[in-house]
Amino acid sequence: MIRNTNEAAGGADNISANILGVAQAADGTLSKAARVTTAAQELASVAAEVNRLMRQFKIERQDRRFDVSLPVTLWQSTPTAVR
Repeated sequence: MIRNTNEAAGGADNISANILGVAQAADGTLSKAARVTTAAQELASVAAEVNRLMRQFKIERQDRRFDVSLPVTLWQSTPTAVR
């Protein structure tokens, strides 16, 4: 009887440890999901700004069969670090 009680207690300890591990993994996943959400919002903001800037340009050409190269200056601002 004592042996069965000890085995049951050991099993309960294992279950408790497994539940704790799952809880910690879920917490880590939630934290990473929040970081991904923040990065996606920043990316959407950058995309909106690029879209706004690109609307300032108007390209006209007489013959659409030829590619026209226009001088464009591109620059990069300091990127925001993802935390």
